[in-house]
Amino acid sequence: MKGHVQPYKKNGAVVRNRWRIAIDRGRDGAGSRQRDYYYFTGSKAAADREMRRLLTSADKGMYVKPEGQSVADWLDTWIKDYAPIGRAGSTLKGYQGIIRRYLKPELGQLRLQKLSAEAIQALYTRMQLPKANGGLGLSARTVIQTHAVLHKALSQAVRLDRIAFNPADTERGVELPRPKRHRVEVLSEHKVAELLNAVAGTRLHLPVLLAVTTGMRRGEILALSWDDVDLVRGTISVVRAWDEGSNGYQLKDPKSERSRRTIEVPAILVDALAFAKNEHEERRARRELAGEGYQLEYGPLVFTEEDGEPWWPSRFEWVWQEFRKSSRLAPRFHDLRHTALSLMLRQGNSPKVVQEIAGHHSSAYTMDTYCWSDRRTQRAAADSIGDLFSGALGAMEIKSGDKSGDKSEAVPTLTCEQMVPPREFESLLPP
Repeated sequence: MKGHVQPYKKNGAVVRNRWRIAIDRGRDGAGSRQRDYYYFTGSKAAADREMRRLLTSADKGMYVKPEGQSVADWLDTWIKDYAPIGRAGSTLKGYQGIIRRYLKPELGQLRLQKLSAEAIQALYTRMQLPKANGGLGLSARTVIQTHAVLHKALSQAVRLDRIAFNPADTERGVELPRPKRHRVEVLSEHKVAELLNAVAGTRLHLPVLLAVTTGMRRGEILALSWDDVDLVRGTISVVRAWDEGSNGYQLKDPKSERSRRTIEVPAILVDALAFAKNEHEERRARRELAGEGYQLEYGPLVFTEEDGEPWWPSRFEWVWQEFRKSSRLAPRFHDLRHTALSLMLRQGNSPKVVQEIAGHHSSAYTMDTYCWSDRRTQRAAADSIGDLFSGALGAMEIKSGDKSGDKSEAVPTLTCEQMVPPREFESLLPP
């Protein structure tokens, strides 16, 4: 390839500091010259450097023909044709919201091939600035989620040769904020008992009992079918969950392959499920449960409205929030999952077993996410290390003899504060 830089002219007059870069790609099979044009603003030296960069990219097989597609146009193409592959409807809905609220308004008007790391960084900075300073006042977590969507979309553009490289790569200078880790609320066993007493006799009782004894997710609980419940063996098979997409709720496979699991359940839950199933059968027998069409479409759901319609997660969340306001006892419903798994670990159960119950990809993730300490466990750890050293120091007997060597006497046991190194060894200790 060859290239050259020419002054840019408008209406026959040269425009100052505006250049046209021509890249000659040779001739095609019919003998026609193949030439691409780029337009550059800056000094002549800078335009020459840009031309050399384009030629170097061509030598490395990274040359991309100039196109006029905007960032907004590409995001529309990506979210329609590429993003849905292998992603849940709720995930796709979240992507659409990020594109609509943040990416299109700030970057959408730019040409895709002109999108730079500087423009992306300016967006991330503005997202975090307080509203009083002209920013959007958003959290670090939102910025990171926005970056994830943009990076995925631009990576697809690279694979399709729409752009030569991904300007959202952190290697190109994009700085991301450090997220604050959200500490989940874990209830004690006494608080769980208070919560169960508060929901006793209400339609929230069985969902809460399922959450605090099995650690199942809300979408898994509300999608539970009586076909998945084995009251004889005392097991529940988690094989589907509700997923909210742009077209409403749909049943889908669980969150991951590991999330598809069969779990043992305690006797207290078996009894509650047996009671609920008897009520369900009696209502059907008396034909008080309308909406048989829902049963045919979704199967015999454990949780339904009075007319047989599924208890949609959005409606359930409204009921739960109303209960939270009135009782002041309940955390987020998902925190009941955290509570169940944390209490299982605190009871001394194997992390591998808890991982399988939770449906996680690794026991390390389970431990890091759910193994929270409290003052009681921290006090036990402090006492155990104190007992260890107290026992060791109590058994230590330092003897020294007199100058004649024929008598010796015991020296009092040293405390930790007295166990300092001799002065002559201070120079050998690390700073």
